[in-house]
Amino acid sequence: HRVDPEVEEVLLELVNDFVEQVTMFSCQLAQHRNSDLLEMRDIALHLERHYNIRIPGFPATDIARPFRRQPPQQEHLERLDKVRASVEQAAAEARKAAK
Repeated sequence: HRVDPEVEEVLLELVNDFVEQVTMFSCQLAQHRNSDLLEMRDIALHLERHYNIRIPGFPATDIARPFRRQPPQQEHLERLDKVRASVEQAAAEARKAAK
């Protein structure tokens, strides 16, 4: 298949912009970890976080994953209920005393 020269030019411009953006942001990540050297993990982190692109052969365990909040345990929920009841009781007593 052949590609129209205008289409080829537009595609090359898009690729250049993409590579420039990825490189720039990845350099910021390297700088954030106090390094002057751009490493593969910086690029992989940016690509995975912003474009959901994983690099084959690159261990995903090295890339920081977003924190997933665990559902609260039953004991915690029970403590919260007790605290709420105590606060409501104190508020009711304060309203009675104000009358």
